[in-house]
Amino acid sequence: MSGETSEQIEQKLTTTKNGKHNHGGVAGKDDPWEIGGDVRQLFNPKDLGVTDDAGEHDHEVTVPAHKHTTSGKTANLGEGKSFSVVEAHTLLMCWSRVA
Repeated sequence: MSGETSEQIEQKLTTTKNGKHNHGGVAGKDDPWEIGGDVRQLFNPKDLGVTDDAGEHDHEVTVPAHKHTTSGKTANLGEGKSFSVVEAHTLLMCWSRVA
């Protein structure tokens, strides 16, 4: 068996607001060497710090138009063998009148 989905249109998706965080491994605020501009400078690794916190935020992601194809093989389909489409169990109910 094989198949293909219809094409989904381009969508812009927005994540839920979350993600308060900071990044480590940068020059500390007390580091005597300033990092910035287009001048490459080294900093003292003993004075590593963290960036200011990035508050709760969201992101917008564009999912381009696309479709999916699929193919596969079921257990007995296509091998010339019979297979059952009957439910594997049957529920029987019986009422009995006693009087």
